[in-house]
Amino acid sequence: MKGEGSTELKVLYMNARSIRNKVDELEAQLEIGKYNVVGITETWLQADRAWEMNIQGYTSYRKERLTGRGGGVALLLRNDIQSLARGDIESGDAESVWIELRNSKGRKTLMGVIYRPPNSSLDVGCKLNEELKSACRKGSDTVVMGDFNMQVDWENQNGTGPQEREFVECIRDGFLEQLVLEPTREKAILDLVLCNELDLIRDLEVKEPLGGSDHNMICFNLQFEKEKGKLDVSVLQLNKGNYGAMREELVKVQWSNTLAGKTVEQKWQVFLGIMQKVQDRFIPKRKKDPKGSKGRLWLTREVKGSIKIKEKKYDIAKMTGKLEEWEAFKEQQKITKKAIRQEKMRYEGKLAKNIKEDRKSRQ
Repeated sequence: MKGEGSTELKVLYMNARSIRNKVDELEAQLEIGKYNVVGITETWLQADRAWEMNIQGYTSYRKERLTGRGGGVALLLRNDIQSLARGDIESGDAESVWIELRNSKGRKTLMGVIYRPPNSSLDVGCKLNEELKSACRKGSDTVVMGDFNMQVDWENQNGTGPQEREFVECIRDGFLEQLVLEPTREKAILDLVLCNELDLIRDLEVKEPLGGSDHNMICFNLQFEKEKGKLDVSVLQLNKGNYGAMREELVKVQWSNTLAGKTVEQKWQVFLGIMQKVQDRFIPKRKKDPKGSKGRLWLTREVKGSIKIKEKKYDIAKMTGKLEEWEAFKEQQKITKKAIRQEKMRYEGKLAKNIKEDRKSRQ
């Protein structure tokens, strides 16, 4: 893919099949690929455990499956991109999340991530189609990523069943183009990228899976002029926080009344909002030059090298189709995953030791 430019956003999409045990690998992908936007399906996250995917430097929009195992969708955006949640497009029951990207020139781009589980009912299919139609009626540039689990011959745009045929018709009616033309899981094209303007997306590439997922990642460049000028980045000065005052403020909250009648996800969002206000009031911030950031210090030269080897082995296996090359790629996947986790644990252990020693020296 081409390097990041002021008129392009680098986008990464994946079906993670549980991001919980792949966050370290995701962070490595973001650091190396310099992605501005990430769409994820099958996050397998829970609403009351938001910290499990707290990625430094990114704003997260999420929707978890409230009952049963699996599912869930998320959109991650770098903090320097203006965005707005578009819950008015979501049907409520479907597994989807929609946002609007904005810049100072008034340019707006709708972006959605959708997950349609296998063997979904006609009702689920109809709701997702309605969301697509609603998005297309907004009159904005529209980009949709997701795992639709549809068996469609995309070269001829022929669906194999009634739901698939309705989906293809919905895409045509919305003047959407489906851009993924090679398999994303085994021999099937299940993960799709849709847009209503062909010149919106360039350099689309189907990549290796993230960790042990059985779906391939997809990356592309999205035409979108980002804000110019220096970005103000603020960091919390935790050592100067007034934690006593924070506790007193939180005690005043009538939690039973505040959270009454809300779902688990709604309660979590209310709690986060209150905590954010209290944090902003009692923990000071200081501005930080984003160019001064050293990135993820645990992502060493050796780890980056292991990731590059993994990518090369995937390309060879994909090109040759030989069983032994696929086995070599899978083995390198394990090596890379182990290297990432070991290096991050080593870094965090060293950091904890330094903090402990620093505290002792102050006593």
